[in-house]
Amino acid sequence: MLLPWDMDAYKRFSQNELFLSLKRDLAMITQQVFVAEKWYRNARKLTDTEALFCAEIEKMLEAIKQEQYELTEKLKDAQLGHLSAEAGLKNAEKQAEDQRQKLHVIEINLATEKQVVLNLKAAL
Repeated sequence: MLLPWDMDAYKRFSQNELFLSLKRDLAMITQQVFVAEKWYRNARKLTDTEALFCAEIEKMLEAIKQEQYELTEKLKDAQLGHLSAEAGLKNAEKQAEDQRQKLHVIEINLATEKQVVLNLKAAL
């Protein structure tokens, strides 16, 4: 945008000087356009690279989520197996305790019967 005091300066130029000044200004503007286009291309490349990176990260995240789900299911199965094994162990311990008590009763009965036999032998 040319302001009134700029116009005074241009009025003093010859037509050739004015043409060269405008040509120089046009060259600077063209150069700035090229710089802006180069900046745009670089920014676009960076954006495309970041988009690809985000897509890869999303794929990896999805794979990690799937792996976590599978490991969670394996953990649940292992915990169920552990609980089942604990229940089986408690049942086996209870049966073993019951057998020990029965054995103790049988041993007492055997000792009593032996004593009866000894008493009978002594009476004869």
